[in-house]
Amino acid sequence: MTTTESPATLEFDHHAQHTSHNRDEVLALVREHPVFWTESYGGHWVVTSHELAKRVLRDYSVFSSRKTEDMKGGNTIPTVVGPRLIPAEADPPYHRILRKILIPKFHKRAVDALAPELETFISGVIDEAVTKDHFDVVHDIADRIPAGSMTMYLGFPEEQRVPFIRSVQAALNVMPYASDPEFAQSEAMQKGLAEFGNAVQVINDLIAARRSEPQDDLVSHLVNPDFELDDESVRWMTFTLLVGGAENPAAMIGNSLLHLAQDTALRSRLAADHSLIPQACEELLRQTSSAVSLARNVLCDVEVGGVTMHAGDRVLVWLPGANRDHRAFERPEEVDIDRSSCPHIAFGDGPHVCIGAGLFRLWFEIMLREILVKMPNYTVDLDRAERFDDASTMWGWRTMPARVS
Repeated sequence: MTTTESPATLEFDHHAQHTSHNRDEVLALVREHPVFWTESYGGHWVVTSHELAKRVLRDYSVFSSRKTEDMKGGNTIPTVVGPRLIPAEADPPYHRILRKILIPKFHKRAVDALAPELETFISGVIDEAVTKDHFDVVHDIADRIPAGSMTMYLGFPEEQRVPFIRSVQAALNVMPYASDPEFAQSEAMQKGLAEFGNAVQVINDLIAARRSEPQDDLVSHLVNPDFELDDESVRWMTFTLLVGGAENPAAMIGNSLLHLAQDTALRSRLAADHSLIPQACEELLRQTSSAVSLARNVLCDVEVGGVTMHAGDRVLVWLPGANRDHRAFERPEEVDIDRSSCPHIAFGDGPHVCIGAGLFRLWFEIMLREILVKMPNYTVDLDRAERFDDASTMWGWRTMPARVS
C-alpha cells in the first residue's frame, strides 16, 4: 500500500451486521473519505465518492470485473467461490459481445411490449395482499413481483417458477460462505448446494427444451444458433439475469415501501398525482437502493483520489456512499422528488450498468400505482420486521409485516 498522500485506514466491514443495521452511522464515518483503506478481508480499498465511483466503474482497462477460473477477482470481496456471473463478471470484449446479445430483449421497445402482461400480473399480486389485510411486504409483494416477472420472461413453466426461485434463494444464502472451510462442511452448506444443483438442473432442462423447440422468451433468444453461445454460457447468463433481476429488485421494493410507510406526506402526494411516481422512483433508488457494493481488481498502478493503487489490489465501490455524497447531491440525506437532477448510480455505471434498469422502472411504476389506489394507507410493523444481517451486496429485509389499513 503506497500512497501519494497519507490515506485514511478505517474499520469498515461491508459484511458486518453493524453496517447493515446502522447505515446512517456508517455513512457518517465514511463521508469525508472519498477513498480509504480497510484491513478487512486481507485489505482492500474502498471508494465512496460519486465522482471516484463513476471513474472506477467506467474504466474497465484499469479496474477489472473478471472472475478467474481459480476464483480470484469478480464483483465481490472476498471473491465468492462459485460460478462466474456473466456478463457481470466479464470484461470487454467478451462482455460487450454478451451485452449486445441481451440488448434487444431489454430495449425500451421490448420492455414496453411487456407492460400489458405485467399490469395484469402485478395487479393480481396486490389484489391478493389486499384480501389478506395482514400481509408481508417481502413475501407477499417484493419477492413475488420481480421473481415472477423474470421467470416468466426467461421462459420457465409456471409450475416451476416458485420452487425454482426457492432453490435459487437457498443457494444464495450459503454461497457467500463457501470459502469458509468450517462452514463448507456444515449441514446448511450441503443443503444449499443441493438446492443450487436443483436450480442448475431446471435451467439445463429449459435450455435443452428451447434448443429443441424455441418459443418467444429470453432463453429461446439466448440459444439462437446465430449467437453461437454454448450451454454453459447460456446457463450462467440465465442464472445471473435471475439473481440480478429478481433478488436485488425485491429488496429495493421492500426498502421503498418502508420509506413510503414512514413518509406519509410523500405517499399522499404520490397518491394524488401518479405522474410523480417516476421521479419518486429515481429518488428512492438513490436513497434506499438495495444495491450496495461492486468490487474490481486493479490491473495496473493508478492514482485515485490522491492514493496510489497497485496492480493486484482490490477496490470496493460502496454505492450508498456515492449516492449520498454531499459533493454530488444537496441535502443527500433527504428524499426530495423535486431535485432538478438525480444522477444516482443505484444501477451501477459504465459498461456494466444494469441492463434491466428499464424493466425495474416499469415494475416499480405499476406496483406503486396499484398500491396507492388499493391500499393507500398501508402500515408497516417495523418492530416485527427483520433486516438482512449481511448487506454486503444487497440491503433489504427478510420479513416486513404490514397491514392494508
